[in-house]
Amino acid sequence: MPYPRLPLVVVTGHQGRRPVHLFDPKGVSSTMSKTSLMKQPKKIPAKINQDINFFEHQIDGIRQLARMSSFLLADEMGLGKTLQSLTVAALDFEEGWAKRILIVTPAGLKFNWLEDITKFTSFDAMVLDGPPKKREKMLQEFEDNGMDALILNYELIDKHTDRLKELAFDIVICDEAHMTKNPRAKRSKSVHKLEAKRFFMLTGSPVLNRADELWSILHRIDPEAFPNYWKFLNRFCLFGGFNKKQVIGVKRPAELKALVDQVMVRRLKMDCLDLPEKQRITVNVDLNPGQLRIYKKVRDDLLLELPDDPDPMEIETGIVKFMRLAQVSSTPANVGLEDDSAKLDMAVEKIKELYANGNKCVVFTRFRGTLAALADRLAAESIVMPVIHGDVAKKRRHDIASEWTATAEPQPLGLMLQVGGIGLNLTAARHVIFVDKDFVPKLNEQAEDRCHRIGASETHPVQIIDIIARGTIDQRVNEILTKKDELFNTLINPTDWKKTLYKALKDEINE
Repeated sequence: MPYPRLPLVVVTGHQGRRPVHLFDPKGVSSTMSKTSLMKQPKKIPAKINQDINFFEHQIDGIRQLARMSSFLLADEMGLGKTLQSLTVAALDFEEGWAKRILIVTPAGLKFNWLEDITKFTSFDAMVLDGPPKKREKMLQEFEDNGMDALILNYELIDKHTDRLKELAFDIVICDEAHMTKNPRAKRSKSVHKLEAKRFFMLTGSPVLNRADELWSILHRIDPEAFPNYWKFLNRFCLFGGFNKKQVIGVKRPAELKALVDQVMVRRLKMDCLDLPEKQRITVNVDLNPGQLRIYKKVRDDLLLELPDDPDPMEIETGIVKFMRLAQVSSTPANVGLEDDSAKLDMAVEKIKELYANGNKCVVFTRFRGTLAALADRLAAESIVMPVIHGDVAKKRRHDIASEWTATAEPQPLGLMLQVGGIGLNLTAARHVIFVDKDFVPKLNEQAEDRCHRIGASETHPVQIIDIIARGTIDQRVNEILTKKDELFNTLINPTDWKKTLYKALKDEINE
């Protein structure tokens, strides 16, 4: 029997000073009567903290999601997907349809979820963590104490699959659900093994590269409608490229979009919040003479190695090799040489100016060597920069960000894009500095949106400072990012972006 749709429930929120009811007569479907609306108490669900103020887009989202069985909540980052999903779960608890929630998330976000649950709800929650024996004991404690919500990372599902089934969760929330896009990946297979009445798939990036990456998420939401990966590919994907085995486009786009729209809610910040537009500033620098010599040598070596007509594997290898140019452009310290970097010279000057004016900033880079070199340079200026990189323990990352937010000192915060671009609220800063960027525009946007989100200033724009090395791969990457961004602004795009990326980068070293 299909999971019952939720009846009409009234929740109060706000848009400015005007009170808004979550389900008001205008939001009632043709199958729901206004009488049933009037019989419902006008209150926030018991499990949601009573002082919560909802934004109107959140109320509209909860309205839609509460009437779905399982769904994809794909709101742009910063619109409050966590609060919306927890409120929908609280409505299920209110009606007696749910007693347990399983929250699956990247390891680095487990304690963020615990903090948000404490902030927004009265759910009794536990983070599953530690060695195997400790986790088994925690699972027993969770069951014995009748707790509401269990939070664990994707990697732990397979280690406790049978036990999780025994606990009989009613709702499973999968955060950063795009991490399950590859149906062959162990992470995706483990999520598909989970059992629950409802699945809430949350991501601000529902399509990172190709249309076929939709299937795994759609299958988890509705396995009956999307039962088979290969049938999905044959119906909706165009093939070409090497041996005609590469997905290069989409067939029946209108049909696919209509299917996705039935299970997805997606809104953009520009349509929901009154946040000022991001202010973008490009600061161009010329490589220092010694840095330029190293850069040219690496570029010449690449020119000899890269094929003119590469197969997909050679494209992947080529993109990795281009990364060496980006490393040198950032600082030669990334390749074991002395830190001699025009970009870091400029970054230090910008940070010192912001620091002197009492402004916190967030600094992003892809490279560990860049982060370390910048921290050393700032220490010499008596400026302490906390850093978050891959070797910082998951829970500690959250603590570092919280401590940085709480301190009155206008410290910069340094983060590697790979670990700092998701899961952290950094609205204490209105200034973001990119020493270098990722090739994937959505990852850069996610990093920016750590500051540009609910909680940010409604009167002062977030200022994005891009430090670009003239006459280097930096300029070419910026052009590529602008072109590639079209892929992420639509649900489906036929562009084979990696091939485009390879060609543009190869053109750079041939010029």
